[in-house]
Amino acid sequence: MSGRRDRDPPAPLQSRKEIDVADETRTETGESPGSLVALELGPSVNSAQALARVMTDHWMEATRAFIKGDLERFIRERLGNAELADFARDQAQGNGSSADARMFRLILRLDPKIEARYMGYELNEAGLAGLAAEQDGPFPTQDSSGALRTMYTDRVLTTYAEASGADRFRELDDRWHEEFSTWQELVERVKTSGGDDLFSALSWRARARILLGLVDTKAAEGIRERARAAASDKVTNHSWMKGLSPDDPSIGTVLATADLAQAAATTDDPVVVQRKARAKAIRGRIWSIVSTLVFIGLVVWGFLALSNTGGTTQAESATPTGTAVNPTAASTDPATASVQGTGVTNKAVDMLTEPKEGADVVQHLDQFTVVELIGSAPGFSWIRIKDTPDVAGYVPGADVSIRCPGTCNIAPASPPASGSPAASPSG
Repeated sequence: MSGRRDRDPPAPLQSRKEIDVADETRTETGESPGSLVALELGPSVNSAQALARVMTDHWMEATRAFIKGDLERFIRERLGNAELADFARDQAQGNGSSADARMFRLILRLDPKIEARYMGYELNEAGLAGLAAEQDGPFPTQDSSGALRTMYTDRVLTTYAEASGADRFRELDDRWHEEFSTWQELVERVKTSGGDDLFSALSWRARARILLGLVDTKAAEGIRERARAAASDKVTNHSWMKGLSPDDPSIGTVLATADLAQAAATTDDPVVVQRKARAKAIRGRIWSIVSTLVFIGLVVWGFLALSNTGGTTQAESATPTGTAVNPTAASTDPATASVQGTGVTNKAVDMLTEPKEGADVVQHLDQFTVVELIGSAPGFSWIRIKDTPDVAGYVPGADVSIRCPGTCNIAPASPPASGSPAASPSG
């Protein structure tokens, strides 16, 4: 379906002379200033209405003549209408809108009741539907693209309504822009959430589809069916689809439903992705906190364990069978000191002359020697060999001390092996 009426042969143009400036006027440098198409109108074009028809039928040629001021001169000199000529000059020199839209204003000024065509497309429901369908087709033409683009951006339908009094075209123009704005707001959800730029990719096709849906009820229903098919259960809960429905009365919303559903079917929901990322980050922070607390707990536990071990080091040179060994002054007299406990060496140790590193060794005690504990100092314990001559290494009245390494290597006395006397506390 096309709303473009076949162009009539250029009968109203009595002659059209193309002057190739490159052939007739060339500068001394050999550069050509370009070409000029002169539009000559014959005696039959003797009214504003006739000129409007010629311009409508020969849009491209008329546009060139309009821009170059040829139409202004024709109206002023041949039609003798200074007011229309001034209007033509103002429109030709104007800016802010396309030359096609400005020339269309001149056509409507020349003949407000003309059967209007814009860039070859009839301005009625059938013609607009044909233009929109051509633009939405698989191979939109340059003519349809240009006509639809300038018709939308320069609000050509409103211009036609104001000149002809056909208010329905103003209402159609307003609705077209409103529905497209609705569509744009909805599809920009994708770009805002970090997805593709659907607006740039689909905007002009969307303008054509919305216009087609507004002037053709069958086309509108076709858009709804496409939206229903695209909005499957797979994409219903996608964040892009919030508030969208194929049955919405707004054709812009229905078209957005179809376009967004197709995009959502192949794209992860950014809200879900962000939610998972936040949950993962929270789990990571929790794990980091737990790991830190566990590490701190282990450090504290190790410190406390080390403190406990160090706190008992002074007395751990022997594990008494009686009361705990308390620190004793260095002047302890082994002859009179009370026995605080009895122990057995876990391994061979050296008895030193004084409680310090490098002191002279006075006697070596074998493993399992029974000793009496009579005092302690940091890292050392004072002992004397139990007053039992049969015990190996016995030296009567020895006043010596031994270093207490690790767990002191002295354990509570246990029953001696066969043939050895049992240890018993002194005093």
